[in-house]
Amino acid sequence: MLANRNVPIRYVVASHLKGAGDLFQALGITIEKIAVFHDLASQKQVLDLFRQLGELHPCPRCQYFPAPPFAIPTRLFDARRKTVGVHLGGSTFSIDILRHHGLPSKALPARVLQPFLHDNINLLVFGTKDEIAAFQTVMHFLEATAPSKP
Repeated sequence: MLANRNVPIRYVVASHLKGAGDLFQALGITIEKIAVFHDLASQKQVLDLFRQLGELHPCPRCQYFPAPPFAIPTRLFDARRKTVGVHLGGSTFSIDILRHHGLPSKALPARVLQPFLHDNINLLVFGTKDEIAAFQTVMHFLEATAPSKP
């Protein structure tokens, strides 16, 4: 995809990633049509609509991006400490798929992360702004109500 960004190839994108359009724009790849879906029903609607345009081919990111397409930023934390990266919850789409298959939704209670909040670990939290704000509120509450250490 990156190698062919100046070749007139027709790309239509169906994704559950809200910022998919911005991603392709940042990469300099022209997208003819983009649709974002949020659950299995809207995914089916989008794919049915796109099938009218011609044959569709799934394109997992590993097929087109064997390496990260962006420069690796400088470290934001101490490299001498262990780093734990945590996704607080799943996307609306992933939650819908899990529900569809009778599986529990992906949600991590903030209390589970409390033991990792110390100076020996870098805690890297992934989520939407709202998820992270809610996580911070819960963590402040847990800290305020925790028994004091002797």
